[in-house]
Amino acid sequence: MKYQFPIQVAPGQKLILTNPFNEPTPVDISQALNIETGTHDGVDVVLGSAMETWGREVVWPFPFPGTVYDAEVDSVFDAKIHAHSQINGTDPERGIEYSLVYLHLSAVTKTKAPTDTEVITYNKGDVIGYIGNNGAVQPPPTPAQPLAGSHLHLGLGVKNPGEANFTMVDPLTLLDINAPFVPAVAAMPEAACCGDVAIVEPAVTAAPLGFIGEAEKVISELINPTPPVV
Repeated sequence: MKYQFPIQVAPGQKLILTNPFNEPTPVDISQALNIETGTHDGVDVVLGSAMETWGREVVWPFPFPGTVYDAEVDSVFDAKIHAHSQINGTDPERGIEYSLVYLHLSAVTKTKAPTDTEVITYNKGDVIGYIGNNGAVQPPPTPAQPLAGSHLHLGLGVKNPGEANFTMVDPLTLLDINAPFVPAVAAMPEAACCGDVAIVEPAVTAAPLGFIGEAEKVISELINPTPPVV
């Protein structure tokens, strides 16, 4: 059985795999954010252009809850600001524990260090953060192209009953890249009829996006262009 891929997309949008999983050296996943294994221990995914990718919501995909192990904004990757989140959850039917690592995020919805005692839980479909291009990405962002390199690196660790550590595996063995999350479309309100004309006011809800820095300025200008000076 496969689960939905943990990116929320607009209806009709598709995910694109840009860098596949490459069998990594076995490593305790608690160290995976701080060491070089020499291999790619996850998959890189985009939605098409950098504009389509940057700011998209990433979610918890499993029907059982996930608990945040580590969700921080730091500068461990090439001395650049980097937001990441690692969330663990156990399948109650099989006793298998899964750990998802989301890297290069522009922002996370909640922060927590591994040493914190606070318990933060996400349920299926809950937004964990937003895709970005922070940290070591290619191509790197520039003032002229502030969204360059936007993508999600998703790592999956699996710990079977009796095992001490997680083993990194290909996320696509468990998560279906062709089945991302699609938000439900809000129902249209009833039309208010005036004579022969039906006036419908659609309900529009804007999802919060993790806009920061130059990328925020670019997106803001595209969404709310500055009116020309007359």
